[in-house]
Amino acid sequence: MPGTDDWALIRAPADLPPDLPADLAAQALGALADGDVALVPTSGAALAAGAWWWIDPVSGATLAVGPQGWGQALVEWAFLLVLRTLWAQIACMARVAAIRATSQAVATGRVNLPRTRAELQSGTTDIAKASVREA
Repeated sequence: MPGTDDWALIRAPADLPPDLPADLAAQALGALADGDVALVPTSGAALAAGAWWWIDPVSGATLAVGPQGWGQALVEWAFLLVLRTLWAQIACMARVAAIRATSQAVATGRVNLPRTRAELQSGTTDIAKASVREA
């Protein structure tokens, strides 16, 4: 774990460490041009990797930036998109199951629950297929 001496807070171009690699210095200057600050490594693995922190001093929003100048935001967005898609599919399956159960109960006057594992698996497969058709 790097200590506080391994990082430099850049609030102005004069704060750039003289031995900072040119590409990392250019990225930090880009943050300054946008009115933000940069926390750049001065030694260790983060310096070798070209990783640094982009910080909005007003909101406190912080973004880890890699050597290509990309942040984690895309990865986090994609992960949340996958989660939302899964939850939407689960909600759709629950809706279809509830509609089928209600329709069956109204038509027969009773609720037919699965009695065996095979009936349960078959019913779940039917609900999943119906959910995909409705989606």
